[in-house]
Amino acid sequence: MPKKIEQLLAEFAPTGNMGIHRELAEFLRRKIEADEIAAGSMLPSQREMAALCHTNAFSVKLASDELARLGLIAKQPGRGMFVVDRCVGIRNVAIYTSDSVEHLENHAFSSAFREILCRKLQQAGIGYELLFDCRPEAEHDSPPEQLRRALAEGRIQAVIGTSVRSFDEGWFNRLPVRHLSQMFDPRLEISGLAEYFSGCRRIAAVLPTHGNSPYSDILELLKPAGLPLKPRYMRQIREFEHLKDNYAGLGYRYVRELLETTPPPDALIVYPDTAVPGAIIAILEMRLKVPQELRVAFHRNMELPYFCPFPVHYLDTEISLMAEQTVRALAENCLPQS
Repeated sequence: MPKKIEQLLAEFAPTGNMGIHRELAEFLRRKIEADEIAAGSMLPSQREMAALCHTNAFSVKLASDELARLGLIAKQPGRGMFVVDRCVGIRNVAIYTSDSVEHLENHAFSSAFREILCRKLQQAGIGYELLFDCRPEAEHDSPPEQLRRALAEGRIQAVIGTSVRSFDEGWFNRLPVRHLSQMFDPRLEISGLAEYFSGCRRIAAVLPTHGNSPYSDILELLKPAGLPLKPRYMRQIREFEHLKDNYAGLGYRYVRELLETTPPPDALIVYPDTAVPGAIIAILEMRLKVPQELRVAFHRNMELPYFCPFPVHYLDTEISLMAEQTVRALAENCLPQS
């Protein structure tokens, strides 16, 4: 017999390894995703939940705000908090990839993301159609015929773009059904970076500045710690630049340029992971001692590891987590009926 929500909440036991509200949000997320708290369930009030979890109402508010942001619960003024049904109104989705610009070195990431995303959709009871758009760039001013037919026939209720480029955005953002795009890693694990770079005065970086890149997040993290990124130590990867000189080549060229700057940088950030192999070669060629002469932070997808011969600080992302967040995002407008 399933446990009542009150019994489940009484099991909450914070470890103290992170803020109480974060631990509570993670605890509730696991219970909801495991269907221990069923879709449509009404949660206790914030005061009641605080008493059951032996914490305070403010921590419960912060935890519930995070769950609402993830699309797991809906807050309805005057009614309460409800667990949303993530599959309401969505039976099938199209998974769109702008394949005409997909580069070989990005194939492993794109394939892994699509495979895990399909598995997560199946677990949520949602069907899918894979759609690879191989049209020339000049023809990307409207949806491809396969997608138009699926929409006209009502076969799909949402579209997920695993690769939506700037020339696709015009028609993609006007789609008549729920749609979201996922091109870059949404949540880069940058905690600990400021501490790792403590004492460094010349931080260099190779970063993309288009799409959902981590550029602004990293800048905002380093500024309060007094670790600014100065323009002379920045190299920006522009959209489509990797098609002329692949990411590994860009990583090598830009890192060599930065390391040959006078005075040379004493810290380095490289993103994305496909630029890292070239960066490693450049550092080895310069015969630098890491981390004694240069502290290095590299992006890494946990499901697509690589070998680095010297110690670095990793900026990790998880493709499986990205897929989970994408499926959750489909439910943002799926609220309980009033």
